[in-house]
Amino acid sequence: PVTQVTGLQVTGCADGVNKLTWNRAGNSPQTIFIIEYKTGTETDWGFAAAITKTSFNHEDQTPGELVWYRIIASRAGTNAVPSLPVAAYGATSTPPLTVAA
Repeated sequence: PVTQVTGLQVTGCADGVNKLTWNRAGNSPQTIFIIEYKTGTETDWGFAAAITKTSFNHEDQTPGELVWYRIIASRAGTNAVPSLPVAAYGATSTPPLTVAA
């Protein structure tokens, strides 16, 4: 089974690259990690990448701008629960929840 990734860490850098790392959490090397993000007060998650590695550099970001990230492990058409959201630039609470229509 595919499992939720753990240990997501995000570092925002002055060069406009937000660096992400996370733990595979027992997922096989064939697992795809879907990286989603949202900036500021946006309510919808956007797509950043889909990779098999456990690190990602999100380039062309604005240094100091609040950006939330989460990772979804996916394999054979099955998605795990998204990781807990983590923000670049030190936000201290989780992003606001939204209700789907």
